[in-house]
Amino acid sequence: MVRIAVFLSYYRSWAAVAIAVAIYYQIIVDQNYSVKNAPFYLGKYLLGFMTIWAVYTVFLYPALFSPLRHLPQPKAESFINGHWAESVREPAGLPFRHWMRTIENDGLIRFKHLFNQERILVTSPEGLKEVLGQNSYDYVKPHLLRAMVGKILGYGLLLSEGDVHKMQRKNLMPAFSFRHIKELYPVFWTKAQELVRGIEREMSETPGSQIDIADWASRASLDIIGSAGMGHEFQSLSDPSIEDTMKMYGSMVKQSRGAKLLTVLQLVLPSIITDYLPFQRNMGVLAASKAARDTSQRLIQCCE
Repeated sequence: MVRIAVFLSYYRSWAAVAIAVAIYYQIIVDQNYSVKNAPFYLGKYLLGFMTIWAVYTVFLYPALFSPLRHLPQPKAESFINGHWAESVREPAGLPFRHWMRTIENDGLIRFKHLFNQERILVTSPEGLKEVLGQNSYDYVKPHLLRAMVGKILGYGLLLSEGDVHKMQRKNLMPAFSFRHIKELYPVFWTKAQELVRGIEREMSETPGSQIDIADWASRASLDIIGSAGMGHEFQSLSDPSIEDTMKMYGSMVKQSRGAKLLTVLQLVLPSIITDYLPFQRNMGVLAASKAARDTSQRLIQCCE
């Protein structure tokens, strides 16, 4: 019982509180308590507290108590999942662009994700400056995002927070000085030209088709990082199948039906369970992590 409490407290503080209260009622309040019936009574009280918590979190808090409830928001499609279906059904970014254009706002729009979890869409340059620049350390990345991306990329500069991020940033600043960046302009320009030629080639091969700019941007980013930062040519702009590393990018951005279901489970179950469920997404993440490690190791060995 103690191991369960410690395990759940690591994952969700509310779970630890619920178990503690359930044990209290089971032993102190309930006169019918016995060691033999302990699992039944504990389960009964725990289920009751979890039900109350779920109703409050999913329905009552967003509608009645949240300080964000007065912000403008689009009409929700679902009573339970808010605007989640719309945001994943449409191409990435289109719902947000539509809301920005059709909903009158002063720089912030509220929308709801799975189980009515609140999200804020920043629509003004001033707001973006606040979040991404002036006070960026006050706005930490969501736990689920850090857990998912961290499995592949680790907890480096991209995902670290607070003092850890400041230290990593300070150590990397010399590499991003103006003089060094200026010397890399030819690399950026060359890769940008390759990007344009690749898009033009795809348009000529399939006239009238839609161009997945996110895929092309990922390829260009990978080639720039490889050439400018590692001295290695991934050549993903010319041939995306030439490097296993491109599969890493694909596994991170694909949103299949199984990936969406896994996202739902990750909201209610600890990662120690969801990481080992037999989903193709999990298999892809493991393969992507291995590809990233193998590529990094190969590059390090080449530099030695």
